[in-house]
Amino acid sequence: MASLNKKDNETVIVVGSCVNGTICLQQVSMIDTTTSIKVLLWTPKTKEFKVVPPSLTAEPELRFQITITGFGYDHVTDDYKLIQNVLVHALNNDYAEVNPPLPGQFWQIYSVKSNCWRNLDLEMTCDVFPQSVGLAVYLNGVCHWLAIEDNNQEPYDTEVLLVSFDMSSEMFVTTPISRYNHHDFCDRYLVVLKESVAVISTFEDNNCFDVSILGEAGVKESWVKLFTVGLPTCVDHPIGAGKNGDIFFRKYDGELVWYDFSSKTIKEIGIKGEFCYSQTVIL
Repeated sequence: MASLNKKDNETVIVVGSCVNGTICLQQVSMIDTTTSIKVLLWTPKTKEFKVVPPSLTAEPELRFQITITGFGYDHVTDDYKLIQNVLVHALNNDYAEVNPPLPGQFWQIYSVKSNCWRNLDLEMTCDVFPQSVGLAVYLNGVCHWLAIEDNNQEPYDTEVLLVSFDMSSEMFVTTPISRYNHHDFCDRYLVVLKESVAVISTFEDNNCFDVSILGEAGVKESWVKLFTVGLPTCVDHPIGAGKNGDIFFRKYDGELVWYDFSSKTIKEIGIKGEFCYSQTVIL
């Protein structure tokens, strides 16, 4: 685990997973009522930082809501890339009426080699979760993140999806994970577990978690449930997996622990982590 010094008014989030020793950081700063977002690529071994240029210029009549969904490596072009989702909102109705229909949302990709962003010709109707711990991972040239698709049915239910984006072909495929309604209390987190994409589902009502791995992207039936494990009531949520397949958690008091599968016990690490921002990164 590694820590990065930050100011009190800043939040630092690791986007996805470490890629060939490089980590993508999203630094969010609050200055008065203004939110400032900076994206950096950090290589801890060499202590090098690269600031990623902004993809859009500010427009007074529009608000852009940007979510970086993946950071990965394109082995075909030997390039590192970022992909992000942009939601567009008109700040007043007059602007929306006199201008061509706004795109609503679009996708952009950044290339380290060219040091610039470009728009992608992709159509994806599902909603992207705001960037947070456990919502995105990277494995073997493919970025994966969680999304949802509302079905507008009664009772109101939602399909939870895994979106898989190939950094070389720049195409995506979605894999349904599960469906839930507003009466369910289940959170889902992504980890890379022994060279497989895995989803951890935690259930508030019985204080346990399920671990399932993906067999083939795009095939819902390829999810394989590995096991269900009961958790002590003091454990809050998972923050990642280790090289040996052990899963790390944050407790409600901030202490970080890991689940030892050989002894089936929770062991303390001796480190405290912030709520919602504690994360395990394998270098």
